Amino acid sequence: MCRSGGGRIATAFRNPRRRTSDRKTLEQTGDSADVADDERLGDGAGDSDGGESARGQVRGEIERMVTTVSLEDVMLDSAKEVFASMVAIPMERLADPGPASEDMMFLATITFKGDLEGCFGISCNDACARAAAAGMLCMDDSSALADTEITDAMGEIANMIMGGVKTRVQHEVTNVEISIPTVVYGRQLKNRLGEEMSCIAVPVAVGQEHRAELSLVHRHRGG
Repeated sequence: MCRSGGGRIATAFRNPRRRTSDRKTLEQTGDSADVADDERLGDGAGDSDGGESARGQVRGEIERMVTTVSLEDVMLDSAKEVFASMVAIPMERLADPGPASEDMMFLATITFKGDLEGCFGISCNDACARAAAAGMLCMDDSSALADTEITDAMGEIANMIMGGVKTRVQHEVTNVEISIPTVVYGRQLKNRLGEEMSCIAVPVAVGQEHRAELSLVHRHRGG
C-alpha cells in the first residue's frame, strides 16, 4: 500500500498555474519553520556537532515534506486537467480512500527515468474505465466499447497525465524520459517499482459515480 513519502529533491516543484501568492506563502512557511527549529535546538545547538546534526535532520524532514506535497499537487493538477479537457469528466480529490476493492481493476502505468525516476499509475474499476474511454472517444454508450478501446484509452490517459507532470517539473528536473504506457487488468493491482522508492497515492472521484486512484512511485537519482 502506497504511503506518502518525501523525495530528496532540493526544491519544491513549481506548478506554472499556481498563484504567486501561494508560492510566497510556501516560502514564508519555510522561513518560520527554520526559526522554530533554531528555538527548539537552543542557543548552544550550533556550538556542537550534535546540534548541527539535529538541525540538519529537521530541515531535511521539512524539505522532504514540501517535496511530497508539491508532487501530489503536480500529479493531481495534471490529472484534473486531462480529465477536464480530454475526457470531459470532472475529477476531484477524495479525503477518504475507502475500503480496498475486490473488483476487477484496470491499472495503467508509465515509467520514467533521468534525474527523477519512478512510475506513475492510475487505477480504477471497469465501469470507471469505460466511462473515461467513452468520454475520450465522444461516445454516449460505453457498453459498445471494445476491450482494446478501453485499454488504449487508459494507456493514453496515463501518458497524458505523466506528460503534464513532466511539463510542470521541468524547471527543477530538466532530464526526465518517459516510456510507453502499460495497462493490466486484474484484482488488487498496485503500482510498485523496486525498493527504496517513495510512494504517493491520491484517491479521486471521477464524475459523480466513479472512483480511481492516482499513484506516483519515485526517487531522485543519486539520493
